[in-house]
Amino acid sequence: QFPTLLNEDVLKRVERRDLDFDRYYDLTPAEIGELLKSAKMGKTVHRLIHYLPKLEIAAHVQPVTQSTLKFQVTLAPDFMFDEKIHGAGEPFWILVDDADSETILHSELFFLRKSLCEDEHTLTFTVPMFEPLPPQYFVRCVSDRWLGPETIVPVSFRQLVLPKKFAPHTELLDLQPLTVSEAFSSGKSSSSAFADFVSTLKDYFESKFHTFNPIQTQVFSSVYNTDANCFVASPPNSGRFVLVELALSRLFIAKPTASAVYVVPTGEASLQRRVKHLRAGLGKAFGLEIESFRGEATTDIKLLDKPGVVIVCSSEGWDIMSRRWKQRRAVKAVSLYIVDDLHTISNQDGSVLEVICSRMRYMGAQAVLAGKPAPRIVGFSDSIANARDIGDWLGVQSSNCFTFHPNTRPVPVDTHLQVVNIMGSSVSAAMARPIYTSIRSYSPTSPVVIFVSSRKLTRATALELISSAGGDGRKSRFLHASLEDINPLLKQVQTGALLHCLKSGVGYLHEALSNTEFSAVEELFSSGAIQVVVTTPGCAWRSSALYGQLSIIAGTTEEESTDALRRGEYPLSEINHMIGRAGRGLEDTTATCVVLTSASQKDYYRKVLTEPLPVESHFDHILSDQLNAEIVVKVIESKQDAVDYLTWTLFYRRLAQNPNYYNLAAADHQHISDHLSELIETALVDLQACKCVATEGAEDMALGPLNLGMIAAYYYIKCSSVELFSSSVTAKTKIRGLLEISCAAAEFDNLPIRLGDDDALRKLALHSVIAPPAEARYTDPHVKAFLLLQSHFSRTLLAGDLAADREVVVKNSLRLVQALVDVISSAGWLKPALAAMELSQMIIQGMWESNSPLLQLPHISTEKAKELEQMGVGSIFDLVDMEEAERVKALGMKESELLQVAQTCNSYPSVDLSFSLADTKFGAKEPVELSVDLERECSPEEAEEIMAPKSVPVL
Repeated sequence: QFPTLLNEDVLKRVERRDLDFDRYYDLTPAEIGELLKSAKMGKTVHRLIHYLPKLEIAAHVQPVTQSTLKFQVTLAPDFMFDEKIHGAGEPFWILVDDADSETILHSELFFLRKSLCEDEHTLTFTVPMFEPLPPQYFVRCVSDRWLGPETIVPVSFRQLVLPKKFAPHTELLDLQPLTVSEAFSSGKSSSSAFADFVSTLKDYFESKFHTFNPIQTQVFSSVYNTDANCFVASPPNSGRFVLVELALSRLFIAKPTASAVYVVPTGEASLQRRVKHLRAGLGKAFGLEIESFRGEATTDIKLLDKPGVVIVCSSEGWDIMSRRWKQRRAVKAVSLYIVDDLHTISNQDGSVLEVICSRMRYMGAQAVLAGKPAPRIVGFSDSIANARDIGDWLGVQSSNCFTFHPNTRPVPVDTHLQVVNIMGSSVSAAMARPIYTSIRSYSPTSPVVIFVSSRKLTRATALELISSAGGDGRKSRFLHASLEDINPLLKQVQTGALLHCLKSGVGYLHEALSNTEFSAVEELFSSGAIQVVVTTPGCAWRSSALYGQLSIIAGTTEEESTDALRRGEYPLSEINHMIGRAGRGLEDTTATCVVLTSASQKDYYRKVLTEPLPVESHFDHILSDQLNAEIVVKVIESKQDAVDYLTWTLFYRRLAQNPNYYNLAAADHQHISDHLSELIETALVDLQACKCVATEGAEDMALGPLNLGMIAAYYYIKCSSVELFSSSVTAKTKIRGLLEISCAAAEFDNLPIRLGDDDALRKLALHSVIAPPAEARYTDPHVKAFLLLQSHFSRTLLAGDLAADREVVVKNSLRLVQALVDVISSAGWLKPALAAMELSQMIIQGMWESNSPLLQLPHISTEKAKELEQMGVGSIFDLVDMEEAERVKALGMKESELLQVAQTCNSYPSVDLSFSLADTKFGAKEPVELSVDLERECSPEEAEEIMAPKSVPVL
């Protein structure tokens, strides 16, 4: 395979030696030279052998169900990468064979790129398990281009313990559909207020529909007619939001001044959509306060303390609020918790949802011990296999626990799986023909929603569809209205490509579109003017209009991946959500979904889309940080308290049901007890190493928080990050060092690195004020955070995914820097503390500390700031002190822009500081009582209205 580097004589000598090829890897150059009787060629052959692409394999297996195994394969490159020989990268085939090495159970192509040739990479996939249980499977790694290098690893099942069987799904009963008038006809109270509320509720629901669907009919009594905990697992698009409204109605009929919390764990876009729906629905009909958290503790507590309020929040938002539940009366006063999308606990970031639900149950138990009623918990999820486990965990009786099969959708969905090969062609080109054929076959005139993995693919796929329709001689087949009729909406679209697509009846949506354009496309699609919308999965959570008779999932892989710039599979919850967009509840009787996937994943999706998987816990991944948070608020004060704390989690319940998934050898009481003790000990050792927790008392059983632990819990950051801050900052650290330290925090470990990001980051580095270190790797998420934060200070225009990533970096950086200020202040270092405060100001204002202060004002560009400085206006106070006419002339802005500048100037904090000493006589190193007064000029009315912006820390 190296014809130009080895002569024929050497090759013949190698072939004459009857030596297994793998043995050559273990020989030194001298040994190879002796074997070939040529010391000179020994070095050459040794070097060429190690050019052959080879990956070392480590495989870890977790049973998911009795017929499905989850493989986690770690790949470590074991060769010398040379761009002249290997090019941009090397492809490898990852294969899983049965025990007889006759059947390939899974195959996957892995491409090792040059930029990541020294890193380990992890692949996760599922493989079927058959009865009787085989002794082992084999995992193979074979080069796609080179002969010889092959790695085979056996995976033994001798100690494998399969999970227990799941309880059967709830049967969907053949009940008479419940009408709205029947549901709210009988009153349980003679009070006029109760009758008026029920009458309004009846009118509200009748304005939307007249009969409840079969699932709503069957669970209506448990959700609306009782105060008991309830759990409903049903397919997407089965009317769960109506059940949310029923649970809220039940509460406020009985307690008009009560408070409720509705947890939405599926992202900010989904959260804001639920807020909008509740405000327009129940909020408007019954005068309820529908609020979401602002991100500032004092303000959020006031919102929660309002009478008749519904707080809609994320998992993280409620975790921050409820951690100090013992000290917060408003948290303990919550009467109803509604938790949606509980199936997302299985996702890697779903552990926080498990934490808050466990805390809800614990708070309820403590309330009962105190003689008070426990808050009601109502949970919802997609169809899952182990709904009974979730119900037991949430304290739900079996009569109120419903787990419906995926085939019980109110609008039946016919799902088709198609294999698409994108090797050697662009994704949009490979998908275009199957998509167009599916539309012609299943929905030639009805609405179609197409999901693609990235912003770029939305536009490319839309253009390919128009091209395919043009090839059929029907370029405008997807346009169902005249251009004159839709022209008012088209005028709102500024993007040229989108406007061109809309005129042909195809729209596309992605996160970078403006709100105006997004709304215009939504209205055109919902009105039926255009037939097709191409969108990303994230936009589906944002929009309530994206439902069609046909849903097409154009690929089951995400674009982003931190591991190896390779495409990772969507979470199953995301796939189910996209399938749930097929079928409009009140218009369609049947719907169709087409899933385009790779050949290696077809069998997997055929199985999981008809047989739901169980929800498994990842609580052990965040155990250290959660223990620290509970130790700080004194919920956990000893090691025994820590073990007891674990018994409230779903993790504890799943240990006995699926022990091998959690690295247990057996499910008996002794194994579980030893495992929990070991987990607690390991977590506490980590916390002690981070200087967050101290052990005290006999046998170190008592636990107490240290300063770093309290900082980590208060600012909601990881203990490892606080330890990094403490060990890295010195008395001489300046802004550059603080910026590097904050960007090295563990919070940025999962910042996605997409294909092409490394090139874009190199370009950013060329223009960055603070250059990254010479050895920096542009596939490192921490380097990406470092450069994106600088682009924020420089106000560099970024587009698409990088702009979205920068928003995430800026949002996380603020609390990290606030924690950094506290860590430095605890050490008593003034200069780094002031530098950290300057860094915080730079993050909030989006500018360097050396820039003109005038750039903090809206509509002030760098050029305008320089002009004002030449006129002697160097600060905001100078601008405020100017004469009105002179100021208007100097700014040269429109009236609306001048108004915004005036509002910002008026709210600019001008604080007077004064101090006094209680006693003027004191000695060296004695404590001194110092009284500090902060005063800001404003009217009493303004003082009541002053509220810190969401991103500004209140000190």
